[in-house]
Amino acid sequence: MRRFSTFLLGFAAPLALLPQVAAAETGSSACDKVAAVTLPNTSVKATYLTTQTQVDAAFASPDSRVGSTPMKATLPLCRIEVTITPAPGAEIKSEFWLPPAEKWNRRFLSIGAGGSAGFIDRRALASGSAQGYAVSTSDAGSHSPVLLQMAFGQNPEWRENFAHRGVHLTAVAGKALVQAFYQAPPKASLFMGCSGGGYEAMSLVNHHPDDYDGVIAGDPALDWEKTSLWQGTVYNATSAPGAAIPRAKLASLNKALVAQCDALDGVKDGVLDDPRKCKPDFKALLCKAGDANDCMTAPQITALEKIYAPFKHPRTGELLFPGFTVGAEDMPATRSRLAGEPDGSTVTVHQPGPLVWFKPDFTAKDWASFDFDKGTDKAIKDFAPWVNSNPDLKAFKASGGKFIMYTGWADPNLNPENMVNYYEKLKMTMGEGEAQAFSRAFMVPGMGHCSGGPGPNVFGQDIGGSLGRQNDAGNNILMALDRWVVDGVAPEQIIATRYVDNDRNKGVQRTRPLCAYPKVARYSGMGSTDEAKNFSCVAP
Repeated sequence: MRRFSTFLLGFAAPLALLPQVAAAETGSSACDKVAAVTLPNTSVKATYLTTQTQVDAAFASPDSRVGSTPMKATLPLCRIEVTITPAPGAEIKSEFWLPPAEKWNRRFLSIGAGGSAGFIDRRALASGSAQGYAVSTSDAGSHSPVLLQMAFGQNPEWRENFAHRGVHLTAVAGKALVQAFYQAPPKASLFMGCSGGGYEAMSLVNHHPDDYDGVIAGDPALDWEKTSLWQGTVYNATSAPGAAIPRAKLASLNKALVAQCDALDGVKDGVLDDPRKCKPDFKALLCKAGDANDCMTAPQITALEKIYAPFKHPRTGELLFPGFTVGAEDMPATRSRLAGEPDGSTVTVHQPGPLVWFKPDFTAKDWASFDFDKGTDKAIKDFAPWVNSNPDLKAFKASGGKFIMYTGWADPNLNPENMVNYYEKLKMTMGEGEAQAFSRAFMVPGMGHCSGGPGPNVFGQDIGGSLGRQNDAGNNILMALDRWVVDGVAPEQIIATRYVDNDRNKGVQRTRPLCAYPKVARYSGMGSTDEAKNFSCVAP
């Protein structure tokens, strides 16, 4: 494709050194020769994997994602380990798994890393290569292997890596390696990431518009500085005397609030199709016979009213960040946003959230004395170079790129309404028609952070879950992007699936169409509400 050819012209000198591999030579000898690819400040190691024992050894590498268990891989494949050193002490580690030519689907796919990156997601490599992709992933050069540790904030070069350089240089290396191994360019170059990986996706469309033909940004970390400041207000609200909300109350809180608004979308199914329409009555939750897990005390209700309210600039009144989302109270990834407990939280006495990028000694307790009047403006200014939230994507559109965003309406971590606000800004900046020509946004009712939740939440957004029912462009967001890039067919809806207990092995519980925003799925009034065919996408 044109974008791939432009890359090759730009790196004509290094690529002139590539070995001339015959078209049919894509086995062990071709893998060996890939190691001779020459790129600036880059080392390349290539290994031809033929046994599961070799795959297991790769998963056992210390840079693997924490808790990642070995997966069965489709063999053989060429495993390429790359280390890029754009600055001393700022290494970027990337890895590429390439299936043999006869199994290659002619796509180059990069998968973003979640959290603060700092690891190699070999689960994505095994799954992607098994599906025929020449697949890559990267640690983004963040040097922050502990989830949400954000150690990169203390080193400007690591910060540069994480913000955009890591995924960009991985794309540069990947295109050279794919060309060298297959002696042909891919039919499409695609990127998909969620959460921190969604932040990486945003860095590509913001800063490197020629890297990929299509980009998917899931539950993206937008306006990270404002997210951090909002976290500070939550910490302060739940730190008031008697205001802390025990984790044991979250399930009943969720049940009570969803019950207040469940019928607004015409179907009582425990899922809110647009939580913005819900105006919860917190006072109805007041304990009447002493404190208990199924009610709230007066100080807790005061805290909830603050947490769910929009966070505005203390001096100008400008909306900075939406309040907490109704329906996300008991998601596994809530990370104590409401519960005020340290386990898994990004707002603890040890870490104040993303503000730690610039204040390594700052702890959550310091929010109590934080000057939001002056500190808000300073934090926004300090973060400016690293916030990949520019709604002007004219360069990406001009390059021919296609862009899809999605988020769960029950995401407790990266507020879904904030993504809606970003997409509205994109349309306002570029014009409705221009935005529709290259971008789509999909809101996923009842989905938590990137996955899970009471609503249909499986639609190909996880490369490891892109099997079974998620096997074509009608129910797989990656394949939908691919079809848009290659065939010019823009996705207007994608069918999502919920499995019983969110366990694929237990069978399908419900399917539902995800509609291109701002459209929503509406029940026809006939047939089961658990079948997507009985819903249609309509204007809200």
